[in-house]
Amino acid sequence: MKKVLNWKMLMLVIASMSFFACKPTVDNPPVVVDEWTKADVTRFVYLGQQEDGNHLFLLYMSLEGAIVDNKIVKNTTEWYLPFLSESVSADLKPKFGEYPISFEADYQKNTVNGNFAYAQNLVVEGTHGEEIKYTEGKLVIEANKITFQGKTTDNKEYKIMYEGNYTVINQAHNAWFGEPETTTTKNEEFTQGTLKVVKETTDTILLMELNKVNGNDRVDAQIEVYINGNDSVLKAGNYQIAGDKNIYTFRASEGLSEFMEIIGCALYYTNTAGGNTSAHEIYYITAGNVVVTANDMTISATSHFGSIINIKYTGSLKFTPARS
Repeated sequence: MKKVLNWKMLMLVIASMSFFACKPTVDNPPVVVDEWTKADVTRFVYLGQQEDGNHLFLLYMSLEGAIVDNKIVKNTTEWYLPFLSESVSADLKPKFGEYPISFEADYQKNTVNGNFAYAQNLVVEGTHGEEIKYTEGKLVIEANKITFQGKTTDNKEYKIMYEGNYTVINQAHNAWFGEPETTTTKNEEFTQGTLKVVKETTDTILLMELNKVNGNDRVDAQIEVYINGNDSVLKAGNYQIAGDKNIYTFRASEGLSEFMEIIGCALYYTNTAGGNTSAHEIYYITAGNVVVTANDMTISATSHFGSIINIKYTGSLKFTPARS
């Protein structure tokens, strides 16, 4: 139920995938045709349909011949252009047409997100340049041609063009996004959080949102348990984390919904530096045992990929019932 990721975070996660540097084969100047610099489509990623019905794409372009097999073979500028399209074709192509850069907080369909788009110098050896934002620009996508014209905050102007076929990689909804496949053990203790009752169709669920903060590092646990509608306290007992909806069954996680909300029990970690609110590490709890006493709750569980999750909460287990 808790939204711990958004499409902005997904863009940043994908964008963080770096290229590998190697010795250059050539370092010829860019090819310019009618004032347009020839470029390659380095990566073109489809991230799926968003809550507003639009479709999120990430486009990366670089100078022609600069990146080969994910390796930088000559110094280049990389142009990163995340954008929303109002439609997508069967072969994952966005709507053909113009995509101007927008700087709105929640930008509209058929625009490039100027708050995240950037130009960056990538070098064969040494440190890559900083990400330079755009002041204006326009992306144009056609069946066999992509162009981008824009200006950056360091007063540079770009006119780049790619002609030819291009393939869009499908990286749409991943239900287990953010959970490491390498197993580990997580032991977390909480003394604060909120307990509230939520209705989901005909089910009544107690949602426990536990948290603790150490500087920029925040740890959260989302715990969901099916209860009776008139319950006002989590009753003492031994319970199971499972996929059924029996009363006092703790809800096994079903991963992320298409709207980036965690379903069921989970433990997740967020670095809040710079105002970030999106979790970078999530453990979806799918099985285990829960022991509840009058003043605490102990969870011994496993996650989707098999990590061991131990959670201890000490505090009030009272809440306002659904029917008071």
